[in-house]
Amino acid sequence: MENKAENVKRSIISIQEALKIYTIDNSPNNYATSQINLSTAFLLLAELENEAENIDKAVNALKEALKVYTEERYPEKFKLITSTIQEIFKRSKESS
Repeated sequence: MENKAENVKRSIISIQEALKIYTIDNSPNNYATSQINLSTAFLLLAELENEAENIDKAVNALKEALKVYTEERYPEKFKLITSTIQEIFKRSKESS
């Protein structure tokens, strides 16, 4: 059986490759969705290794998604992403 962390790292690499195609300029919704997926992958990896570093990367990916999903244009998505960021910070403080 393959290592779960290695599988997650492969997923991260795949998403990062997709982000070379889906840029904020040429495909903003795909860019934002890919950033959300990247965040999820980093959160999974944080459960397995380098917790603080991977949580930071997850939050940064969500912040990138917020460049597309602004409060003005996508209020529901904006609210969901910002509450997710708050929840990540809350959980990371609780586990410290």
